Amino acid sequence: MTGYILCFLLLSAAYGLKAEMRVDWREFISRSDPLWSFRANDSSTMPTMWFDSPFHGNGNLGMLILFSKVERNGREKYILRFDLGRADVWDVRIQGSPYAHGDSQVDRCRLEIGHFELETVGDIISGTMRLNLYDANVTGTVLTTAGTVQFTTLTFSSEHLFLIDLQPEDGEADLQLRYVAEQGICNGRYQPEDYVKNPEPECSVEETATRTYHVCQHRLLERGDYAEAYVIDSEGSHLRVVATVDNAIPANRLRPLSAKEGSVKLLERALSRSVPALLEEHYAFWHAYYRHSFLSIPDMKWESFYWIQLYKVGSATRCTSADNCWPYDLMGPWYRKSVWSDYHFDMNVQVAAWPLWAANHDEEFLSLLRLLEENLPQIRRSVPPEYQDECGALACEAGWDFGTDKNCYTCQNGYMAPPGGQLGNLAWTAQLLWTHWRYTGNETMLRTLVYPLLRMANNYYTRLAFAVNGTFHLPKAQSPEYGECEDTNYDLALFRWGVQTMDEVLRVLRIDDPNQRRWHDVVAHLMPYPADEDGLLVGAGLKLTSMHRHWSHLFALYPLHLMDHEITPELDAFIAASLDHWTSFGPTDNGFSIAASAIMNQMIPGRDARAWSELNKAWGLPNLGKATFYWESDHCPVNESPFGLAAALQYMLLRSDTGNIDVFPQRVEALRNASFALMRAEGGFVVSAVLKELRTQWVEIESLLGNECLLRVRDWTDVAVAPSVVVEKRGEHLFWIGLEKGESVVVFAKGTSPELVVEPEPEDVKTSHAWGLH
Repeated sequence: MTGYILCFLLLSAAYGLKAEMRVDWREFISRSDPLWSFRANDSSTMPTMWFDSPFHGNGNLGMLILFSKVERNGREKYILRFDLGRADVWDVRIQGSPYAHGDSQVDRCRLEIGHFELETVGDIISGTMRLNLYDANVTGTVLTTAGTVQFTTLTFSSEHLFLIDLQPEDGEADLQLRYVAEQGICNGRYQPEDYVKNPEPECSVEETATRTYHVCQHRLLERGDYAEAYVIDSEGSHLRVVATVDNAIPANRLRPLSAKEGSVKLLERALSRSVPALLEEHYAFWHAYYRHSFLSIPDMKWESFYWIQLYKVGSATRCTSADNCWPYDLMGPWYRKSVWSDYHFDMNVQVAAWPLWAANHDEEFLSLLRLLEENLPQIRRSVPPEYQDECGALACEAGWDFGTDKNCYTCQNGYMAPPGGQLGNLAWTAQLLWTHWRYTGNETMLRTLVYPLLRMANNYYTRLAFAVNGTFHLPKAQSPEYGECEDTNYDLALFRWGVQTMDEVLRVLRIDDPNQRRWHDVVAHLMPYPADEDGLLVGAGLKLTSMHRHWSHLFALYPLHLMDHEITPELDAFIAASLDHWTSFGPTDNGFSIAASAIMNQMIPGRDARAWSELNKAWGLPNLGKATFYWESDHCPVNESPFGLAAALQYMLLRSDTGNIDVFPQRVEALRNASFALMRAEGGFVVSAVLKELRTQWVEIESLLGNECLLRVRDWTDVAVAPSVVVEKRGEHLFWIGLEKGESVVVFAKGTSPELVVEPEPEDVKTSHAWGLH
């Protein structure tokens, strides 16, 4: 091994890591790179679909690299495309305008931008591509009947810029590169008969004092515009394209400068610097990004999948400036025609966040915090007027303004009859933010977001609850993706969790809330969870009788842990029956179902092998692309499932959601060796550990917040620590460790002398580079 990276050593020092990191980061991350090897005479090898194609992004801009067929002189040939996207390019048709239709799927849908087309002189024969995770770029070579073309593309991390470098050789010097601007129209669920399209884009050449720019402007009917600008420089046969996409009205915040003007100014400012300097910043960002944490396992397919997900989320969402702080919606910055070009708060937003905290990437959650904070008034307006004094709700589908056409009780969204609706989405979102607080201890966020959101959710449940013979019930509502009934277990669990959790919120914030007693009075007499001999029902009078991809009726199990072996061991048989009944209706083609099933099986003693088997069902998903993108319903992108699967893998190595730091809680043969470093645990802990031959070698813990530290290692009966701190055995394999804020300790089995080293598992060349199309 060579060249251990100084930056990571500095990060390790910041966290007080005592173990030696024997990691050559370029070598390690690169073994997860997706590869493509294609032949034009075999269409199955050609990446023509977005979900099989390499990609990159910087949190707002994104690019897909793929092939498409065109007709030339009466015959078909392949061309190479570089598709541009920008996450905040949405339509802005406001209720009451002549162009609005009262449906956020139409009025506030994502809009297409455009793409570069590379048409070679000769016909494409074959080629290769590589998504270089470590450097966050895509390189490739295309062989044609006339010569070769080598290319490199990336989205700069520090600027809103794309780079396309082309090096044609032999007879390809006269290749053609053209830009195609797409009309900004809604390609979503449907187009109403009276839908008026935004104007066609207008492309022009703009001159400044320094150079010439190509610009394509897309005007919106209501107001504002978005625009692409690019330059093409050449030196001999080498071509370099630098392009940008600007938006003058992100989230309806119109600025004085048009996107046409802004795109040119952005390019002019950026190009006043050298491309090598921009590349240096780009590489520095990504090399530091990966070093936030470390995870390695023997299964290279899973290990690669995990690192690709971290690359993907780093490419899709970021919060580095006011115009680069957007949560990952269902498609991210890689535009595709879709029936779901928005945020979904009945599952997608929440599951997409699951792996962030354990991976020590809580910074990727900041964009969602910002979006929620900006839309607090709309969350309140999403309930009927008589409740808006103290209640709030979140619709399932929400655009950048959370959809003013949505009303989460009367549910005016076109397919559910009143008084249905998903009442629990706000409480589940508050649970997500509560988890963020558990990891980070961010008290400002607890005060400004968790408290008001959870208060609105608790108040709404309390106001809607009605009493029959002394028992409170919740009104008819939808258990997401299954059906409607009174007393859904989804809502009963979220209401109970919300009131229980609010006690802790109020204690931490030192707040006396006048409604606290009322919440407790209602929950104390709340309808018990509807259940039968097969476990939890969907709700009152509604039993699960067919495949149900959402586990909404099992929320008391996960993610709320109101029923959990660690908390309610007497309910183990009931928990198992509820989970088994849900999974008894056959396989599902939904990744998030697999992730949830794998996690819940891990919560039941003796199901380690079953949990691993459930997780590996992911490899049979027909809608998991070769680039790890995931789609449903006619190839429409949905982002959450791959992230949920990554979180389920983390859960097998480190669990901390019931108050204990549970290290290597699942013991399966496929994971008999494993290591991780600088991962985060709830309570504000940084954890590193090594497993060899199913035996835990050592665990290192640093306390960032000074909270109580309880460590469970299932193969240890007694422990030693260095340096010396107070340790008390609190139960079978459970140890209380007296750590103060800022202190760290190495823990190991008593009588052992482990080597404190973290290093990757040996590469299995048969399964490394498992992703891509080759």
